Amino acid sequence: MPNYLLEIGCEEIPARFVQGLLENLRENVEKQLTAAGISGFQIIPMGTYRRLAIRITGLPAQQADQTLRNRGPATNVGKSADGSFLPPAIGFAKRFGLTADQLIEEEVDGKTYLVAVVDQKGQPISAILAGIVPQAVTGINCPIAMRWGNGDHTFIRPVHWILSLLDDKIVPFDLLGQNAGNESRGHRMLTHHPKLAHLVSGVPIKISHEKDYEVSLRNHEVEVLQNERREKIASALAKQIEEASIDQALVHEVTFLTEQPKLLEGQFNPDYLQVPEAVLIEVMRKHQKYFPLKTNGKLAPKFLFVADNVQGNNAQQIIAGNESVLRARLEDAKYFYEEDRKRKLIDRADGLKSVLFQKNLGSTYEKAVRNGQLLVSLSGDIGILITENEVAHAAVLAKCDLVTQMVSELPALQGQVGELLARLDGETEAATTAIFEHYLPRFSGDALPQTDLGYGLALADKLDTLVCCYVNNLLPTGSQDPWGVRRNCNGLFTLLFTRNIDANLKKWVDIAYANLNKGDANKDKLLTLLSTRLRQFIIDQLAIPFDIVDAVSDRTLTGIQSTVSLMKALQTYRDQQPALFKSIAESGIRIGRLLKKAEISPNTQVDPKLFKVPLEQDLADVIAPLTAQSEWSDVAKMVALLGQYFEEIMVMDPDPAVRANRVAFLKGILSGPLRSIDFEKIVLS
Repeated sequence: MPNYLLEIGCEEIPARFVQGLLENLRENVEKQLTAAGISGFQIIPMGTYRRLAIRITGLPAQQADQTLRNRGPATNVGKSADGSFLPPAIGFAKRFGLTADQLIEEEVDGKTYLVAVVDQKGQPISAILAGIVPQAVTGINCPIAMRWGNGDHTFIRPVHWILSLLDDKIVPFDLLGQNAGNESRGHRMLTHHPKLAHLVSGVPIKISHEKDYEVSLRNHEVEVLQNERREKIASALAKQIEEASIDQALVHEVTFLTEQPKLLEGQFNPDYLQVPEAVLIEVMRKHQKYFPLKTNGKLAPKFLFVADNVQGNNAQQIIAGNESVLRARLEDAKYFYEEDRKRKLIDRADGLKSVLFQKNLGSTYEKAVRNGQLLVSLSGDIGILITENEVAHAAVLAKCDLVTQMVSELPALQGQVGELLARLDGETEAATTAIFEHYLPRFSGDALPQTDLGYGLALADKLDTLVCCYVNNLLPTGSQDPWGVRRNCNGLFTLLFTRNIDANLKKWVDIAYANLNKGDANKDKLLTLLSTRLRQFIIDQLAIPFDIVDAVSDRTLTGIQSTVSLMKALQTYRDQQPALFKSIAESGIRIGRLLKKAEISPNTQVDPKLFKVPLEQDLADVIAPLTAQSEWSDVAKMVALLGQYFEEIMVMDPDPAVRANRVAFLKGILSGPLRSIDFEKIVLS
């Protein structure tokens, strides 16, 4: 079984895109091969910042013969009443090299169509690949597409070569201005093109057979397997940094910044350690892709970095160059820190008034004030006792570091810089801690606020942002969510479940809309989003089956914790006593269906004087002590009588008063002991 190798050689691709491009290429090729009737293959992606490659193993030498059934026009369109063929049928048949009388008729969904049945002989796999690979490559979704030369083609970066080999044979095609061949390139700095050395393009490498690919590239200073590069980097780091402290996201990034990684160590002036540690670390990681080093838990004046061009005696020169660049960055950070220390953090509040939060919705200062007002309104529901003045001050203080020079230079430090400066200013511990905590959680699995003030501001900030986005029509779509609406939803839910807040989100949304005072635009859409996202959150995070969630989801937004408790009770009871649960559910279904048909005034009260059968009073006596919080074992006593009730009593009695009384009685059961559960949505075995 032949193997196929494809390599697309490019100018430097931004590291953050490489993995996604490789996966997209793999998916596209897989879809194309599957559509061509090819199966049993495996696609292995490989790549660096300079090349996107895949190897396909387990390919057949020949595509299997196929019988294709091509549906054409409906019979009444392709044939006249007397059975003669009309132009649509004749033209359709001609497309497949057939005459109209060779078409057959097939019925699909109650409608008859003319179908062309064509036997197609399988093609050699090389011909299949030559057709599908260019389509798969041009179908890659490039986050940033470029044009180059005089061509119309676009790609993530200009393409300089294409390697296309089926075992040892070239699979020829033209793509992105290049002819596919059997030539790759070595490392662009560690090897040199004999004729184009000044272009630093790497030495040409002739690949005689696809199985020689990785070894040939290694011999020319390129490790094309990303897992090998990552392991090499991680192993070198682990010798100097505890594994738990290694920034894995940064390891991933530098994996795709290199083709032949080497770990080097640099140093910086210890005087820079006067700058807060978080700032120094962010400068090293964000700007320079360096790994900070610590001694006894404290930042040391040295760092590790991954170089891609170490050869001969140039290591010291590379280290010196990186130290020089870092020195300039640290000097900037020191300057920004010293400038930010010249004013108290709270004195920057006026600066927030000139920072737009959202168009038509005021400044960041106004956003901060709203957060405080919203927290005051919600404080009773979340059980937080904080004075209005304390909340108002902390809410504004929490946003003040957005106008510091450190955060302007290093946005990822928002909250951290504010907490640092506020502590140096002598702010209260509660207000200081709340500055960073009010952004939490920022992503799934992130830390959570530990203080009441931080927790309350985090809730208020996320809820206000959600409402602002919907009032401003900044709704998320399938592929776009620039304001992080979905992330804010999940963060809000995480906070609520962390402290078991039985929030009435419908009421909270009303309060937030009133607090914004911009009308009720898209409020229903926001509630729908919250309901949908909360449903999925409960299924994913709490592992409650979807049918149980759906059975009571209509009431979730009005009491999250009480509804989830009901869901858990339903799940437990179904698991532990399935037969009795089924009886209860069937009773609930029967009552629900009766109520849908019945028409009574919503204010109709049950009158025991209208009970005509003793069983009605017996059932009422059993139900009387039951509430929505009753144990299921108590509810079970009612079920036996309900079965007898439906056998002996006709609910839809001819007497209007009796009928209305019985319907009201059943309605009370469904909203009381059976807790307003839509049993029809529950899957019963």
